Amino acid sequence: MDRLVTFVTDIGFLVPSLVAARQLVKQDIHHLADIVIYTVNIEAGLVDYLSAQAGNRHIRFEPLPYELFAPPANVNFHKNHVPVTSLARLSLQDVIDEKYLNIIYIDGDVQIVGDVSALVKYTVPDGKILAGRGSAWLDQAQSQHNMTPDNYLKNLGDLSQDTYFNAGVLAFRRATWAEAAPRALKFFFDNSEICIRHDQSALNAVFKDKIISFPPKYNFHSAYADLYAQRQYAPAIIHFTGPRKPWGPALAPWGTRFQNSYQELFREQPALRQYLKVSDVDGMRPKLRLLKSWLHEAKRLFGNQTDIVKRRRAFLDHATGGSFPF
Repeated sequence: MDRLVTFVTDIGFLVPSLVAARQLVKQDIHHLADIVIYTVNIEAGLVDYLSAQAGNRHIRFEPLPYELFAPPANVNFHKNHVPVTSLARLSLQDVIDEKYLNIIYIDGDVQIVGDVSALVKYTVPDGKILAGRGSAWLDQAQSQHNMTPDNYLKNLGDLSQDTYFNAGVLAFRRATWAEAAPRALKFFFDNSEICIRHDQSALNAVFKDKIISFPPKYNFHSAYADLYAQRQYAPAIIHFTGPRKPWGPALAPWGTRFQNSYQELFREQPALRQYLKVSDVDGMRPKLRLLKSWLHEAKRLFGNQTDIVKRRRAFLDHATGGSFPF
């Protein structure tokens, strides 16, 4: 088998990555590609525990040394919800077996909710990267929010709003990554001040004009969910971009929809409970918090109705009328 679906995680995103990998197994994706979670600074005993669990039998766990991507002391890693471990994928070429020619990378803060077989089976042309749009292009269809900081795209090499991609789900040839990923890591080290979105910034700079776009269903991120496009367009991979994660407090627009996936894993593999705090959904306080969230959401939707409708229409036009390879 020459196809690989891979996640890269430290201890903070181990449980979410495993949940997503298991969702791939439920789709029988392991018959199309091997599934490997590369671990960073996770103790060997825990990896042995994970490997021994029957529910993980189609998932491999392999180490990725921190030293391969560790930023020098003078490099600025902008502090937000993104861990330094996000840079680790720029070292995948150093650990992936050479038999894998076609690679699909997926962030850990996702849930797989639809068929992804077309994504896994697609062969990306040499020198190209397959990705989904980021949120920058929605700037052209909105008036209330500045989703892209001033000069951000210009500083990265006059990038286009239409082609700037979110790096949470990617596909590429192994040879392409082996050549481009080290350049992206160097770009980040040399230009960390302008790479405010870390390795995503660097990857966009390096792959400028070498991008093939897939439908947004394979990287349906929070900017789309906030438009409630999911009511008219079915996602396959929901990517919880930003600080609101599905294991955190139940908030609009998803509410409690995704919490049980983590609890189900804990019931089967209880030793993992200590590695992810999943917010309670039962009890008066969580229910009041969710109610307050929906009231705030109703106010947002009412106050920005024209803007939201305009951007949702732009999304649906892109999703249903775009030129995609599958």
